[in-house]
Amino acid sequence: MSLSCYCGDEFDWYYYAPTDMTVLGTRRARRCCSCHTRIGPQDQCAVFERTREPNDYIEESIYGEGPEAVPLAPRYMCETCFDLYSALDEHGYCIKLGDDMRALVREHAQFVRARRADALDGGV
Repeated sequence: MSLSCYCGDEFDWYYYAPTDMTVLGTRRARRCCSCHTRIGPQDQCAVFERTREPNDYIEESIYGEGPEAVPLAPRYMCETCFDLYSALDEHGYCIKLGDDMRALVREHAQFVRARRADALDGGV
């Protein structure tokens, strides 16, 4: 759970970030994948669609080839965490859905403060 601009090469699954919030369209509540707060059936949330590559020939013959072949259950993010996710994404960070967005924003703030302090020390 650390900020990085490098995502790596190998993934267990892939996700697709939504562009906007939507109403949770399920009958049951879900948990935010970041802060684990309850998202009610009619609350605003972000839905992250997920996929993975086929594990064997059978899955490949059913779903096809490629990283977008096998659909997985979506992950849900509350409105507050999605706003933080969007801000971090604009900065170019590689973000894992299970990470706590609040902690990542605190880490980003510490990084920015350290860079400002270095710039001030270097300018004197």
